[in-house]
Amino acid sequence: MRVVVQNGCDHVLSRKDVETVIPKLPARLSRAVNTVRLCQGDENGIALSFHKKEMSLELFSPRNVELISKCEALTLLIVGLLCVDDRGEWPERMSGSKMAAYMAEAKRLLNDQ
Repeated sequence: MRVVVQNGCDHVLSRKDVETVIPKLPARLSRAVNTVRLCQGDENGIALSFHKKEMSLELFSPRNVELISKCEALTLLIVGLLCVDDRGEWPERMSGSKMAAYMAEAKRLLNDQ
């Protein structure tokens, strides 16, 4: 899996942060996407987007990067990988129970490291 950083933007996570975590995750998650792109979003929160054709997962940092911790950003990134591995997509809407299950699994994976 390749990590790409959008130039000229502030990001919650660095390339090194992501490249350090990815090898410690189950192999199936690193095969779920070809590229992780770290981008800057327009929102105050953090967001994800998945592009099936390119098999790329984009993590959009808020304009004010102090609003989100690295742990929260890594958790959401792993949630995205879990969801793409499970469903083959990142849905526009997800039930609260499904999101909670992905969050619990992501937190467990981070704690195992």
